[in-house]
Amino acid sequence: QAAEVPLTPKEECRRSYAVAGYSNYLNQCQVCTGTKQGGLDSCQGDSGGPLACPLPDGRYYLCGITSWGVGCARPDFYGVYTLVSCYSDWVKSILYASVSAKRVNQTSVEGNH
Repeated sequence: QAAEVPLTPKEECRRSYAVAGYSNYLNQCQVCTGTKQGGLDSCQGDSGGPLACPLPDGRYYLCGITSWGVGCARPDFYGVYTLVSCYSDWVKSILYASVSAKRVNQTSVEGNH
């Protein structure tokens, strides 16, 4: 399933969660989506799923990963996503390390024949 949800200003999201006692739960590597009225949201079981954001040319890119929220689509509680951009250097380092390891192993195997 898919839903089109607006990004929510960080301060609005913080205020909403602070009222419910979650004032220190949002950090700079998170973004919120949804509306104050509720109705559209990710839910339990969606964690790890994608938040796709549009590019000017009509394509989409992975900008967030479903993280947490309070209930599902409840008024005043937005969906919280982890920003992929905060971890892109780490992801690249893991990918490059994996590629480098495969090259080293291939070289070793080829050299032993």
